[in-house]
Amino acid sequence: MTRELRRPLSLLMIAAAVLLIGLPSCADPMPHMVIRSQALDLVSNPGWLSGAAKPELLTPSLSQGTDSADKLALCMELGASQELQLPADAPAGYLSGAAGLHFLCARKLSKQDAGPLTVEFSASIDGKVCFQEQISLHPRGPSQVHDTKIPINQWRRIPPSRFALGPGQTLTLGTRLIGALPNGISTSDVRVGWGELAVLAEAKRPRTVASPERPNLILIVMDTQRADRMTPYGYGRPTTPQAERLAARGLVFEEAWSTCSWTWPAATSLLTGLDPNAHGVLGKRTGFVPHQVKTLPEVLQQAGFTTAGFSGNPLITEDHNFHQGFEHFWGTDKSVKSDRVVPDALAWLDKNKGFRFFLYLHLQDPHLPYKTRPADMEAFTGSSKPKFPPMSMQDRAFAIQLRAKEGKNGLPEVEALVPAEMEAWFSDAYDACVHTGDHWLGVLLDQLEAWGLDGNTVILFTADHGEELLDHQNLTHGHDLWPELIHVPLILSGPGVPVGRVATPLSTRLVATTLATLGGAEALGSGGEPLLLNPNDIPNEPVFFQTQDGYWKGQRDVPIYGMRDGAWVLHWCPKGRPWNSREPTEDGEFRLFDLGADPKAMRNLADTQPARVTRMLAILQAHIAESAARAPLTHSRAGEATQALLDAIGYGQGGDH
Repeated sequence: MTRELRRPLSLLMIAAAVLLIGLPSCADPMPHMVIRSQALDLVSNPGWLSGAAKPELLTPSLSQGTDSADKLALCMELGASQELQLPADAPAGYLSGAAGLHFLCARKLSKQDAGPLTVEFSASIDGKVCFQEQISLHPRGPSQVHDTKIPINQWRRIPPSRFALGPGQTLTLGTRLIGALPNGISTSDVRVGWGELAVLAEAKRPRTVASPERPNLILIVMDTQRADRMTPYGYGRPTTPQAERLAARGLVFEEAWSTCSWTWPAATSLLTGLDPNAHGVLGKRTGFVPHQVKTLPEVLQQAGFTTAGFSGNPLITEDHNFHQGFEHFWGTDKSVKSDRVVPDALAWLDKNKGFRFFLYLHLQDPHLPYKTRPADMEAFTGSSKPKFPPMSMQDRAFAIQLRAKEGKNGLPEVEALVPAEMEAWFSDAYDACVHTGDHWLGVLLDQLEAWGLDGNTVILFTADHGEELLDHQNLTHGHDLWPELIHVPLILSGPGVPVGRVATPLSTRLVATTLATLGGAEALGSGGEPLLLNPNDIPNEPVFFQTQDGYWKGQRDVPIYGMRDGAWVLHWCPKGRPWNSREPTEDGEFRLFDLGADPKAMRNLADTQPARVTRMLAILQAHIAESAARAPLTHSRAGEATQALLDAIGYGQGGDH
């Protein structure tokens, strides 16, 4: 063997030895993790013996901090008992769920100035009581709504993995009043139920170890991040040097388009590989990820990944089932920025970096309310202190949608509602927030390098949607399908990822199936999807997007569908009509843009290209129908609690509506 060959071989042997040192020996097997999944939905099960038990919306509390998502619950009459015998072919597992009373009961107590109300919930399996909890409601005055010292109604959870339930067994649920009904309260005022009642299956999987061939996976979703406000996408201001650093060693997708212009539908697409019509999370009234839909963390966990999610967005929470498949999930009941999220995520990573991991970070820096590091605010706006209140842009957005008159090109007239000084500050403050988010991306990249994880970790950086800054005479997001709202960054970097730029338009749906395939897990999406790892295989096919909460010529909360086919983009509002008209136009209204000649979508060509509109509309409608046919059969709906949350973070009705 020559000296030239011996030296590389020696280096390989040393590297192999180092790798073996870090791996457990045959006598020291990898620890297992417990994977839980819903095996049988009991809320909508038709086998309940009494017709009085039925699935209805139940909001146990207006406080998002006490787990009050608007979930379909098995509701029953106070004092009633319900029985279900599982069939012989039912899956075996453990009873899961939670008991609660509708928050309107507490509101009624407060209005009547009545005394406390106490209800006892019980669950029995084959006649043996396994769960028994009492819930007390107390009247609350307006000043006491957020007083944590006053007991507040909330879900009482059945302890996980405690009570086995399987084929042939009988589950009995009961409620009873403790004491007398308070004055002014009747039995019909007391709505009680069991939320997320199910049989949970459990399985053990050994944890695995990462390598360059079997990398860790990190998905970073920078909420509200426009692509065109980032330096890798040609922006003139130095907003994102850390993203540029990431892009220099991987793939930059120049034309990534989100499936929706606001968080719930778009984030669900990122985690499932499905269009909103297919996964069922469509708008403000359907914010709960259906259990029937498989998610990226779910399939990766089955493949041996240790999974964790951290979210600074109060919409991406366990309440709304975004934790499905995550062994560890951290959420918040109010919007927080990366300084509250990234340190906790790194602390988790420090404890689990010896295992192959999937980490999901949903960061919130470019999203309202504007809150940055003082140095960033000063660098981009000229002052370290905000010139306008943090939520002032949301207030102006409501003013536009509620009060604006018809302007040019079918867009609202906003000059009287948004002064030029305010418009400029909104834009500069947004850039400052982008730079703050980019700083925290750098903190993550630096720590990965310090731990030596950069050589075996794939990072995908993207956004759920963008932000309109009066580009089309409107503000914030969710209301339309303009490029500034749908065109998002997508950067992929890590071992096995080529370096370069990809110009082919594509949907961010491809994120889920790409990462699942990288993890050796079950494919997601529609099946047979192209992978972002193989840019030459991505076909130039139509890309679809939508919002169910659109704004069209003075109308609010109307659906708008869109597609991009090559350079052409079509917008279709089925309920579209001219300004101040009460009658919808037959087949709705359309907008058509040629992004090749008009990249900012300023010139509507629909009237001059009727044949193209007809052809593209047929493709769009066929896609909508095909996706809807795959949707889950059951959906949750948003009630009072979720509406209160949406109002608080800017997705509500505005003002006193």
